[in-house]
Amino acid sequence: MFAWDETAFIELFGTMPEVDASDGIDVQIVHAQGPLKLHLGFNVLTGDVQVRLFAHGQGEPVFEAWIGESPGARVVRNAGAEFVEIGGTGAWPHMRGYDMLQPLAHGLRVFVAPALMVKTFGP
Repeated sequence: MFAWDETAFIELFGTMPEVDASDGIDVQIVHAQGPLKLHLGFNVLTGDVQVRLFAHGQGEPVFEAWIGESPGARVVRNAGAEFVEIGGTGAWPHMRGYDMLQPLAHGLRVFVAPALMVKTFGP
């Protein structure tokens, strides 16, 4: 099961995520900043995550990533940066589930401030 704090996501993005429960529990967040638009989607039951970044006027994403069976995501705020840290497959080895407090071993960081960008992290 994908671990996330809905309140932290609402505070970070300033909007309510769209939730579709027709095929599992799919959550969609769309966030526009300057000429870029972020589409972040995940399934709470499977942990499948899709990150797409679009440039204004472009039909195809300039960045697209899919993570299967992610343990979860957390909002991180430090040193003027605000981002979502999304765990890669197997980034949290414990069977009890990701606690959203401990660092993840690898995955993606989706920065919202100071600018919208995506970076990988881990070994």
